[in-house]
Amino acid sequence: MTDVEGRSRRPREPAHEALQFEGGELRIFVDRPKCPGRLPAVLFIQGFDGASMENLGDHPYGRFVQRLAAQGFSVFRAQWKGAGRAGGLPRHADADLETELRVFEAVLRRIRTYDFVDPDQVFLFGHSLGGLVAPLIAETIPVLGIAVYGTSLKPWRELIPETFAFQLPFFGVDSEQTARIVQDLADLMTLFYRDRKSPAELAQDQRCSALLTEHLQHDGQGHLWGRHYRYWHQLDDHDMTEVWSRTGAFVLSMFGEFDLEVFSDFEARTIAEIVNHDHPGHAEFRQIDGTSHLFCRVRSMQENVGDRRRRDTAESFNEAVVLETAAWMREVLA
Repeated sequence: MTDVEGRSRRPREPAHEALQFEGGELRIFVDRPKCPGRLPAVLFIQGFDGASMENLGDHPYGRFVQRLAAQGFSVFRAQWKGAGRAGGLPRHADADLETELRVFEAVLRRIRTYDFVDPDQVFLFGHSLGGLVAPLIAETIPVLGIAVYGTSLKPWRELIPETFAFQLPFFGVDSEQTARIVQDLADLMTLFYRDRKSPAELAQDQRCSALLTEHLQHDGQGHLWGRHYRYWHQLDDHDMTEVWSRTGAFVLSMFGEFDLEVFSDFEARTIAEIVNHDHPGHAEFRQIDGTSHLFCRVRSMQENVGDRRRRDTAESFNEAVVLETAAWMREVLA
């Protein structure tokens, strides 16, 4: 691999390699400062949307990995290319959770073999849904530390209705209509998670079909929120309270003050409390003030909702997320 200058003012595409895996290809990217010797490594695990992790540019993810590398860490990210062939690695949108876990486990194993990485100083950083994936990976391949931002703890069958109950009023939905939508979504979640109904089965009911399309981004081909419905079924199989209680890693659980997607600090605080219950002193909670779900500065939840385009720009990126993460990792290393 070629050294990458993480401190460059202009975004540069980092070094990368292709790794053949299960009939598909994994691409591993790394941003790192030009420093001699072995460096601590961070595997960045993105949210659920499956956007390309290659040419991040000024996207908040790009800003995050570049700034964290400038703090003296080798920061890795990965994406995979699948053809959807029988027996081969599926496309990202068609993969289930178990496939995604195998992908990140393979990437994590590879990271530890690089000559510029200290294999005993490896961290995971999970954003949003990646904050659920990270501790699941660490159950198979232990790491020194796990940092998460904007993630959840509750089962999604509970979280989805609560999320809509919080969000809909900000988008001008009156209280009566919000209550009706939330109850309908709660009923839908019961059918989807408890009864393991597929979207195709649910869509046979006209009301369920409308809810799937309007609120769960159903594409008519078995995908919800851009992922195959099996992914969401498998995610619900994991009791995240138990997963976090078992981790032996140091943990940093962060919450953005004006996070619209994960709207309460309760879950982030509870993650730290769960870890510390069985491993005293291993976890910390930190709130990042004035910050959205996607690491951007906002002055209020109303501003976050009303100016969705601006909040995702490079100019609004809040470097405090990087600085808090880097400071915590140094504390763990010390």
